[in-house]
Amino acid sequence: MNLIGNVNAAYIRSLNDWNHHIDHFNQVKNTSLIKTFVQKLTMTEPITYQDIKDKIGNRNNNNTKELSIQLQDGTTVYLMLIKGGYIHYGIGGVYFHMNDEVFSQL
Repeated sequence: MNLIGNVNAAYIRSLNDWNHHIDHFNQVKNTSLIKTFVQKLTMTEPITYQDIKDKIGNRNNNNTKELSIQLQDGTTVYLMLIKGGYIHYGIGGVYFHMNDEVFSQL
């Protein structure tokens, strides 16, 4: 993913809306927050689900939300933000952990 300098917009929606295919997105208007988040994300190392499954527990509307990042080329990157600083990318078992204040601000 080449996110740095390529973000056009970012949106958040609840896990419940994601589960029910409801397009209720809230735009993240703080562009510096998204810029910082993307920078911090590129510094994280990928981890597997097996490594963190006991830490993330069951996903629910209180601990998980979707972050959609629209890139300048029209591509959208979908990330699931899970309480505790965990980020799930794609349909595979790729996760990241971000121990940073910027995560909790989203």
